[in-house]
Amino acid sequence: MLRGVLHYIGRHHLALLALFFGLAGTAFAATNRMLPPNSVGTRQVIDHSLLSRDFRKGQLPHGPQGPQGPAGTPGASATKLWAVVGSNGKLARASGVTSASRYGGSPRYAVDFKGDVSKCAYIAAIGEAGPGFSAGNGQASAIADPSSANRVNVSTYSGTGVPADHAFHLAVFC
Repeated sequence: MLRGVLHYIGRHHLALLALFFGLAGTAFAATNRMLPPNSVGTRQVIDHSLLSRDFRKGQLPHGPQGPQGPAGTPGASATKLWAVVGSNGKLARASGVTSASRYGGSPRYAVDFKGDVSKCAYIAAIGEAGPGFSAGNGQASAIADPSSANRVNVSTYSGTGVPADHAFHLAVFC
């Protein structure tokens, strides 16, 4: 291996020497101060040549605050498509949903919406279907149903990732 390295250096010694001096020169230029501190003063600065970006934040005075503008129109709700489903697959409350059901042997749920949701984003989370504050420990995942453009399939899991029945909340953003 040493013989190969020496052979390479012998064939490329001029290029390696040029590279060494080139890198050393940029290192010298990067660390060498061309101007001593406070050497540029008011007499050397041409009027209107400095921009606000040439100053640090807080060095320039602020102008007076302008009047408050008119109130804008309220925006649309982030999502109008959502569902709260119990661990038994029954719909607790919803918006834009026609039905919800539990299917298959494992805890899988189908939520049917009034329109096409196949190209939307889905967020599912474990949550209580009724009043209460204890949602339990677990996970939920939501995917588009390949057989129906109006359906989202949700699977729920325990905190360790084992399929388990849980109530969940589902939001759909289109």
